[in-house]
Amino acid sequence: MTRKICFFDIDGTLWDRENNIPKSAVSAIRRLRANGHLALICSGRSRSYIRHEGLLGIGFDGIVSGAGAMLEKGDEVVFSRLVPPEAVLRAAEEARRLSFFLILEGVDTLCVDREGFPIPDYYDKLAREMGPALEPLSRRWGRWDDVSKLSAVGRFDGPDVSLLEARLAGVFDFMVHTSWLAEMTPPGVNKGTGLKEACRVFGVDPADAVAFGDSANDLDMLRAAGTGVCMGNGTETLKQAADLVTAPMEEDGIEQALITLGLID
Repeated sequence: MTRKICFFDIDGTLWDRENNIPKSAVSAIRRLRANGHLALICSGRSRSYIRHEGLLGIGFDGIVSGAGAMLEKGDEVVFSRLVPPEAVLRAAEEARRLSFFLILEGVDTLCVDREGFPIPDYYDKLAREMGPALEPLSRRWGRWDDVSKLSAVGRFDGPDVSLLEARLAGVFDFMVHTSWLAEMTPPGVNKGTGLKEACRVFGVDPADAVAFGDSANDLDMLRAAGTGVCMGNGTETLKQAADLVTAPMEEDGIEQALITLGLID
């Protein structure tokens, strides 16, 4: 059988909102690797936000993080593309003008201000997962040397994120999730470019790549892979772009897809 390289999104694909990973997914990925195939994480999360021992303990051959900004092969950092400090400053200033909160997502830290943050439950989740690696943005203001990507979070009844996107046109590519939430990456950086670079590094044709995702920021990844798999809990847009729609994450979707594709028994 041709060796495949499989890329797995984290949130909504490998685990749920409470970071529960189906046992079937753990077993399936380990069987996949035992069969000689490669398994990589491919996440919009920056590297600092991929630290969960249960997740990393599954066993992966590499990690694409920051929506394509960083690639690791085993313990080796192949590349890490940081956002230029002047671009971070521009985003921070424009976000303040429009009352958006920025999350600076770095290799080692995440930075966001707690006071007034429009989604307290999400901030609390960040605090639990990040511990001391979560820092106030106001304390880090002006030190923009560790940023892989950014996220903009607004109020449900506040300005539309498209206004921020327009002001930062050409400075960042936007992945818009809702009218008040978007991810921001340097132009041309996305999960699809990260997948292609990982294929090059691991010596596998992208036609032999299989990508698993569930949301808008997985679209480039599914399009770049020879086979795109959307979880049953995924968005309708992603389902339409996928080659295979599997069962929802919590209903053994990863295992079922790998069996359907003939990669595990």
